[in-house]
Amino acid sequence: MGGGNTVVISGDHLSTATAVKFGATSLFPTVDSSSQITVTAPVAPGPRDVLVQVITPGGPSNALTYAYA
Repeated sequence: MGGGNTVVISGDHLSTATAVKFGATSLFPTVDSSSQITVTAPVAPGPRDVLVQVITPGGPSNALTYAYA
């Protein structure tokens, strides 16, 4: 099982982030600044890759890959 790691996401206009999606799992981020949010990666069985998206009122971000070891 993997997960439980703190994930720092940097970018623009993140102060309005309402969720971070790891695959189908939605999480509430901590907004650190307009350019950074943090979230704890959810538990996932075994090694695999999932797509991660930041959700804001303007819509979802481009997907990035998070690799579970």
